[in-house]
Amino acid sequence: MDDMRDYGYASAKDFHAVLSERRGPFTFTVMRGPQGQFADCLLQTRWWGGLESGGGTMTGTPTTGPVAADRIDTAISGAVGPSTRSIFGIDLPGDGQIRNYTYGRAGSDVTGVVVHTTTRGDIAASVQNGVWVAWWPSPGERPDIEALTATTTLRDGRTEQLPLDELRIPWSDAGWPEIPGEGPTSPAS
Repeated sequence: MDDMRDYGYASAKDFHAVLSERRGPFTFTVMRGPQGQFADCLLQTRWWGGLESGGGTMTGTPTTGPVAADRIDTAISGAVGPSTRSIFGIDLPGDGQIRNYTYGRAGSDVTGVVVHTTTRGDIAASVQNGVWVAWWPSPGERPDIEALTATTTLRDGRTEQLPLDELRIPWSDAGWPEIPGEGPTSPAS
């Protein structure tokens, strides 16, 4: 197989964790690659240790420069759950919940991000190391990641409401290339 770096992706060994959170048996981690790529991983562990389930996504290289100090952008919005399988075909246990997530870059003046969802209301995102991330469970069989908006809070106290879908980062592999022997690829959306 060709080196994934030929397609704008980084090798797993090239990534470093920039934000990681644990809630109960779930841990969500966001990583960055050497040219600004993103990768994420949502894991569920058993109460006695060991991995129950997990999945993740990876992006290509962004085609834009750094985000402005007072702005955020959106790298990935996705979900894994009982009947909506991730692009990796991984099901989480049958608790009737879908795990939704969205994250992106945060400018240096951004001190807070609140994501407004349809099923859970407002979700306070974590902001750390130039990245923001929000993740939440929702009941049912449909992800809660469509038409999301977010309110950012800046260092000087100003706030602004933004539509996350309009803030997507353009990637170097827009159109998601066909990888030889594997067919077309696609991002979590």
